[in-house]
Amino acid sequence: MLYLEWADHQFEHDGLAREGYDLTPLQMFKRQCFFNAWYDPVAPFTDYIGADHILWSANPPLANSTWPRTRETIDHCFKGLSADARERVLWKNAAELYRL
Repeated sequence: MLYLEWADHQFEHDGLAREGYDLTPLQMFKRQCFFNAWYDPVAPFTDYIGADHILWSANPPLANSTWPRTRETIDHCFKGLSADARERVLWKNAAELYRL
């Protein structure tokens, strides 16, 4: 997150950095990028980039996947998230992104 904040700061304070760009780096990120979470706590990032820019991966069938403890991992990583944000991160974002 600090890199996006730093990039926005530079964008706002360095006239050369703004040439040819209508959007700040954070706005560009939100327009076209997603974070992918796997074993990570999700709630700390939703206030900054929004739950609509986070995807979740359980990574099966790989040996480093969350299986067979996927539900426990999700419960741990999604603490503090609303039901709507949880649903969005778990499947709605991917469904919309890939037009499923």
